[in-house]
Amino acid sequence: MGFLDKLGIGGSKQEREERGVRRLQKKTMEKFGPPENRQ
Repeated sequence: MGFLDKLGIGGSKQEREERGVRRLQKKTMEKFGPPENRQ
C-alpha cells in the first residue's frame, strides 16, 4: 500500500471520482444552464 502511495496510485480513485463529479456538473451546466435558471 505504501509503495503505491509513493507512486501516486493510492487515493487516485477518490481523485478520479471527484473529477467525474465535476465533469458531470459541467455537462449539466451546459445542458440546463446555471442552477438559478432551473425550476
